[in-house]
Amino acid sequence: MKTYGARTRVALACSTLALASCEAILGLHDHVLADAGATDANAIDAALDATTCDGDFCACHPHDFCDDFDPYTSVDQLQNHWQVPGFSSSTIQLGGSLTLDNGTSVVPPSPPNALLSTVLLPNELQGAGFVMSEMDASADAIVGVHLQVRFRAVSIEPTDGAPPILDSGVALFGAVLAVVNATTKNGVGIAMSEQGAYLGYALDVLAVGARLVQGKQFLELNPDTLTEYTELDLIVAKRSSKALPTVDCTPGPVLTDIDGGAPDAALPADPVVVVVETSVTAPACEILSAELVEPDWLANPIFMVGSVVKGQGDFSVDYDNFTLDFVTE
Repeated sequence: MKTYGARTRVALACSTLALASCEAILGLHDHVLADAGATDANAIDAALDATTCDGDFCACHPHDFCDDFDPYTSVDQLQNHWQVPGFSSSTIQLGGSLTLDNGTSVVPPSPPNALLSTVLLPNELQGAGFVMSEMDASADAIVGVHLQVRFRAVSIEPTDGAPPILDSGVALFGAVLAVVNATTKNGVGIAMSEQGAYLGYALDVLAVGARLVQGKQFLELNPDTLTEYTELDLIVAKRSSKALPTVDCTPGPVLTDIDGGAPDAALPADPVVVVVETSVTAPACEILSAELVEPDWLANPIFMVGSVVKGQGDFSVDYDNFTLDFVTE
């Protein structure tokens, strides 16, 4: 997959010191290999060992956007890196909270911190705790975006006797990852419940009436039974993109004027699709519709990670090593 080195509207997460450290190590590696004779095995082994970057995850794994949540001492500092023009705060805590989890029970993939989003709903309500940002690729050749994050569902536990949400059959339902059209505020994302994980739409995101659509199920168990961190891979791109894995795509829910902002039309020859894959599940794919079916919105997306929850109970998820890359082919 080719990605585009985007000009972001946010400061880079990689510290100058960590990058300099990586470059210095790589430079030492080149120098030692150039000077070492072919018979000097010890020198070659030492040079190969030196290629291991001693910086944090984002310093050693360049992406268009990256956050391993390790440099922070408080969640307020997230706003130095996560920003959406027009919003006074990139951290949303409405009936929910964001904290830094230093991994006292389960160590995050890149220590010391993970981002812990928790929503406690003692009554049948809606709550949120998430962080969001916006990026501009500043290029016309963008055909998609590729997001990755490691997650650990700490608790997804409905209250005893909690009623089901409409006709969904679940009592606690939360969006955990979303990619959103910056103009219409509709997008796609991943949601979880006590019965599994789903690929679907997120409508009117960032508004009081934000809604989740329970789309295709790709995990058929409560995510909190996965006791270790799990890799979550989300690609939103044109169907022809080389970034997509081999997978059959089926049409997603139909969006109309009422719920999607634009009536559905005939699908273009190369529609935008969304694919999700985890380290424990095979890829699942849906074809998008309405204004999301064309790729133009993907060059300037809003993205969020955290919890936007409806229902009654305890919803708490850890996140680490979040990355986003623009896809150009």
